[in-house]
Amino acid sequence: MHRYSKRMFLVFLLASSFIIAFCYAVFCVVSGRFSVFQVIVCFFCSLVAVFCASLLQTFLSSFNLTQSILAQRVFSAFIQAALIEEMAKLFFIWILFVTLFKQKTCSSFLSGALLFALFFSSFETVAYGISSPDIIVIRSLTALPLHGAATVLAASTLYPCNSKKVFRFLPIVIAVLGHGLFTFSMDTGNLLILGLVSLSGLVGSAFWYTTVYKENEGSRN
Repeated sequence: MHRYSKRMFLVFLLASSFIIAFCYAVFCVVSGRFSVFQVIVCFFCSLVAVFCASLLQTFLSSFNLTQSILAQRVFSAFIQAALIEEMAKLFFIWILFVTLFKQKTCSSFLSGALLFALFFSSFETVAYGISSPDIIVIRSLTALPLHGAATVLAASTLYPCNSKKVFRFLPIVIAVLGHGLFTFSMDTGNLLILGLVSLSGLVGSAFWYTTVYKENEGSRN
């Protein structure tokens, strides 16, 4: 009975990620930001993105570049996890919302990026639940804000949301570093405070950048 309850709890955690993603998808459709067709395409493209990122991460993990445990963890956190996943998301977001759907405003573009990130995070959480069920609780609680904030930050480099382009590519640097720090803290297991600080920094940065972009967009209109 205890084992059954634990399984049901894990299923609930996995389902909760998709519930949040689908709720936001419904909001986007009802508010007129995207059509049902666009949401469906975004859903399946996020699954393909997770698959592509996983393949590349598996390929990189086959190379033993150093014997240092610390160096391996840094490479795994910042390159295999953060850089690969952010680049995979950016590639598909560029195809969907810049090339295919051609979003006209910064707000709609960033909404699309957030929607893609929520779907991506949900599929990744399921993958972690299958491969590493022992960390599924912390993953379920942190994956959505992590990928949501990092993706909104990184995606802002693809769209001229900021009229001042001096620091146009700074958001993607912040996204990769924050994502990497969080993953590194989770991998080590004893740096939870660092992980929470990096996650809070990502969410705060995403909120600040989004506010600035909307103000710039409003001033131009």
